[in-house]
Amino acid sequence: MTRARAVLAALTLAAIAALSSCTTSVGGTAQPESPESTQPKPAVCDRSTDPQSCTEWKPTPPAKGDALFQAWATDEASSTHMLCSALPDQQWEQWLGAGHYRYVTDGTWCELWSADNQIALKLGLFGASPLTEYSTKFRSNPSIAKYVKDLRLAGVPAIVSNIAVDEDGKGQERDQLILAPHGDANRPGVLLVTLELHPPRGKPKDTPTDRTRIGFREPLAQALLGALFPR
Repeated sequence: MTRARAVLAALTLAAIAALSSCTTSVGGTAQPESPESTQPKPAVCDRSTDPQSCTEWKPTPPAKGDALFQAWATDEASSTHMLCSALPDQQWEQWLGAGHYRYVTDGTWCELWSADNQIALKLGLFGASPLTEYSTKFRSNPSIAKYVKDLRLAGVPAIVSNIAVDEDGKGQERDQLILAPHGDANRPGVLLVTLELHPPRGKPKDTPTDRTRIGFREPLAQALLGALFPR
């Protein structure tokens, strides 16, 4: 991770934490242990970048619309398993390839990885603040503001926060997205989506990478919104 990326990540998480009033965190703040977190770690967690915070994914029929955010408010870990269960395996496979795997980190992030560990898709929810609050908070900090752009994704308002090295075709590439899934940027509740492309393991960090491998944010957003926030 470059220093610029590390700084942006730290500032972004700080802004999110401020919005959450420290009651919860989309950035992975440890939550009180649930019974599932005390179980022996399954083999899939051995592939996690942080096995100690990993929980095996449990197929969980997802709630939809407001009910999904209600599930988040009462049991964030359960709602995260719902995110991991949002689409059928065949749909994940078209972006991640055969042999992809998934798990939950800190009870707050659903992580899906390609079998070669080069493509990562990370999903989260935060139900307490609208997209406009994120936009205002980010733009109030010059260190973040220059990296933030507004856009529409799958027909809904969204924010993308990338720095130059996230899009230079070398080493790790990334798209960090925050969507207003209901279509109203002033309505509380956002869907967090991060797409990452990593160089092959053992290769230098500045190894050229093919960013088109994570060029699926529009169809991904369409699929997730269609499954979780149907209109």
